[in-house]
Amino acid sequence: MLIDGTPIISDVFGIPVEAYMSKWDNDTVYFQAEFMIDNIAYRVKLYDSMIAGQLRLTGIVNDIIYYGAADLSVLSDPTIPEFRNDRLMLDEAQADPDFGMLLPLSVPSRFAFESAHRQINQDANGLYVLWTAELGNLWWNISKATDYDLGRIVSATEREIYDMSLYPIPWAQSVPSQLREYVLYPVFLAEELTLDIVTARVYYRDTTSGGNMDFSVLYGEVIISVNINGMSPEEVWEMFTGLNM
Repeated sequence: MLIDGTPIISDVFGIPVEAYMSKWDNDTVYFQAEFMIDNIAYRVKLYDSMIAGQLRLTGIVNDIIYYGAADLSVLSDPTIPEFRNDRLMLDEAQADPDFGMLLPLSVPSRFAFESAHRQINQDANGLYVLWTAELGNLWWNISKATDYDLGRIVSATEREIYDMSLYPIPWAQSVPSQLREYVLYPVFLAEELTLDIVTARVYYRDTTSGGNMDFSVLYGEVIISVNINGMSPEEVWEMFTGLNM
């Protein structure tokens, strides 16, 4: 039986194990056990109730010791994934070997380059670029398409699930819940994108700001997602038709 805050040493299959517990709150207890097997140090930590936690800790420690030391040979030549979170200048973003060719060759002159980031982590692999104007902004994000992206592909013939003129704000009231992911975040195949589709994506939050557009376009395994304010459909269409593909 563990005593709150007092380490005890037990013999488990010939291995000395030091364990203790500490109350976390009225219902939760922190448990920890430490031991060595073949010069490999182990530490088991968990949170649970008083009785269940002791049973879990005992079971985990017994299994580790009974089945032997872990095979750490994989660490002799580990594969270390690439991680990046780099801030780039526009020319550096355009030169990115993975996504740079999918940046627009030009944007309307009233928009100025603001920032660019190249990010790779467990959740994302993309290039994210922002241009701003006095009364507008352009987010142009390029990344590897995910299963979530592929699940939101809509056909050019399915106007009822991408034409924003059919759904006045507030969308919580006008967009059926089963269509919301498609209406708000549609993904179009690059070969199906037209000026008519881009025009159908325009919506207005108020009378003082310009039109807004949100949509994505799939190019093979890569997706371009745009969030735009203060730009005409014709200007957006020109950026897509001018891509260096």
